[in-house]
Amino acid sequence: MNEPKLPSDKRAFFLSMRMPVYVGLGIATFVILLHGLASIFGWYWIFRWFDTPMHVLGGILAGHSGIVCSVFFSKDTKKKPSLWIAIFAALIVGIAWEVLEYGYGLSGLDPIHRFDAIKDLVNDMMGGVIALLVWDLFIYKKLNK
Repeated sequence: MNEPKLPSDKRAFFLSMRMPVYVGLGIATFVILLHGLASIFGWYWIFRWFDTPMHVLGGILAGHSGIVCSVFFSKDTKKKPSLWIAIFAALIVGIAWEVLEYGYGLSGLDPIHRFDAIKDLVNDMMGGVIALLVWDLFIYKKLNK
């Protein structure tokens, strides 16, 4: 079967976006697998600190996804993505996750839970910053060589 013919610049753009999408799928698989194992084996309750790296990893995934969407919709791999896109994407996903935790009764409105939620959101945003750093150091260079 023949692939549909695209103008060469569009085809090159779509082919160049495959690697960032595969990286995102790899990150998503890792985060989902680790969260599933942590939920099954109770790692969130055994290791109180386990929540922190999971929020950073979730922020990396959300930030990377935001960057990929930004580059895809702008159709310009030459322009470096904004830090704000990565942070905002991580923050949106982090807020949604905190609402989910509240809905399942895993957090409350008392001061300790509020501090934990703020700490989690900061960790999510740190993950967004890490996603942008990884994008700049590895992916951006590959897309524009």
